[in-house]
Amino acid sequence: MSLKRDLALLDRALRNPAAIALDFHGGRRPAYIRRKGRKLLVLGDLRGVIYRTRKGDDAGPTDYVHGFDRKRPALTMDARRNLHIVRRGSRYTITRRGIEG
Repeated sequence: MSLKRDLALLDRALRNPAAIALDFHGGRRPAYIRRKGRKLLVLGDLRGVIYRTRKGDDAGPTDYVHGFDRKRPALTMDARRNLHIVRRGSRYTITRRGIEG
């Protein structure tokens, strides 16, 4: 991609958040879901997450990796381009031990 094209896409997305959805999905009509009164663009199913934090007896920041193998949560985006994880029927939850499902 050229810088000129990238800047044009960014300008278009800033003026029209729905435009970024079409670009992200290669021109295919994107899927949306509603949660708590918000319309969220579905970016795709989460296959897993990797995050770094310090828990309990960790000597320092530690990477944690969680794979999703059943009904997967969805990675979504709101109109302000904030990311959200939506369960969509999956049984994954956050407990004291971490992500479980």
